[in-house]
Amino acid sequence: MAQSIFISAGEASGEHYGALLADALQKQLAAFRPTAGFFGMGGERMAAAGVECVVRSEDMAVMGWPKWFATCPHLARVSALKQSIRDRAAQRGCAH
Repeated sequence: MAQSIFISAGEASGEHYGALLADALQKQLAAFRPTAGFFGMGGERMAAAGVECVVRSEDMAVMGWPKWFATCPHLARVSALKQSIRDRAAQRGCAH
């Protein structure tokens, strides 16, 4: 069974390092031949590195009160991210 690895980055530098981490882990795991899937919150770089971005970090970025109100509908996506974690844990038989 494939492992699921969660990576979350909410801003540009974290997203950059998240992509580097996913790429490095994939290379390390390939040497031992287990399969792993990456999922979480990130942007284009993480998606290009093979991370399934359940929530796009660009949708969650907020600066200042006016933008916060415009972003409120996107905050509901956090529940989708939490549900994704629960679903993958349940598939592996993990308690949550």
